[in-house]
Amino acid sequence: MTQKEIEKARYLKIIEIAKFLIETKSSNSVIAEKFDISKKTLSDYLNKYLKQYAESSGDYLLRDLYETVKRIQDEKQCVNSVDCEEVANYIIDNKVTVEIAANHFGVSVSTIQNATNKKLIIKNIELYEILKMVQKDIVAVGNIVGGKNGVRTRINSEFEALEIAENIITNSYTIKEAAALYKMPTSTLYELILSIDDKEIQEELDYLFEYNCELCGHQRKNKI
Repeated sequence: MTQKEIEKARYLKIIEIAKFLIETKSSNSVIAEKFDISKKTLSDYLNKYLKQYAESSGDYLLRDLYETVKRIQDEKQCVNSVDCEEVANYIIDNKVTVEIAANHFGVSVSTIQNATNKKLIIKNIELYEILKMVQKDIVAVGNIVGGKNGVRTRINSEFEALEIAENIITNSYTIKEAAALYKMPTSTLYELILSIDDKEIQEELDYLFEYNCELCGHQRKNKI
């Protein structure tokens, strides 16, 4: 296929995905699975490329399509949002992990992590610091119990693992770059991020690592 044909095929696929979202109001996971793409690619299609098509074409139908998609995504985000202070207080009062908090509020682990990290540190730094201390205590107690039962303990808490994973995704780090940044062996870091029980984060990491591998291979070929 020529570049023009590839771009046309992508355009048609994005329009099909946008119409499917509008008709079904499906979650990103369902849409990504149906069209055999990652959530990262889905996000790029609907937030980046569709916007570019709508702004450059001058077609009011295409602009309406983009605005409808954006409105649906905003509505879904509001439904899945949680109050960061309420979540933090729940974790502090009940001494629970982010997984238990996610089940309690009916959202994903990444939503809880985002609320208790990015949002909370801006809204209430004092509560954020208390939360961090409580979470370290929770992990410490878990490690003691695990040691008594002969279970291998981890040096990083679940909360810290999520922070590391999010930093890797945000900055597009390779495993080696992240391992050097956090001063730990690559095998330890890989085991740590694999332990995160969040399908969305794991998919984003898989996509990123696959992309980095392809990029490294392409760079090696150019050098040869």
